[in-house]
Amino acid sequence: METISTLSNYGKLLYQLFPNENINKNGIYEVCLFHEGKWVKVLLDDYFVFYKGTNNFAFTQPVRKCLFSCFLEKAFAKINGSYSNINGGYNCKAFEALTGFETFAFQIKDKNNNIKYF
Repeated sequence: METISTLSNYGKLLYQLFPNENINKNGIYEVCLFHEGKWVKVLLDDYFVFYKGTNNFAFTQPVRKCLFSCFLEKAFAKINGSYSNINGGYNCKAFEALTGFETFAFQIKDKNNNIKYF
């Protein structure tokens, strides 16, 4: 989510991820993500998972009814096999998928041998 909120400050980049910004009456949307060294188009439906008996999204919570973050998360889950496969992990992988920039993560142990990831 941090990656999406950072990217939202750069509207031009966001528009590149959504080649067609129009509402599709059939509920089919296209999102472009960088995956395995190339840009891929991911087709999505407009169904989202909610907590049972509520109107609360189970995963990413849209802000001010803007669903772009939900579509990005759904596309990222789809190219990675499932939502459970993207639970946790490194933000840099999401950043790479959204920008195409090569990223990496590293870990540092503090003086108490606690591991911190960057």
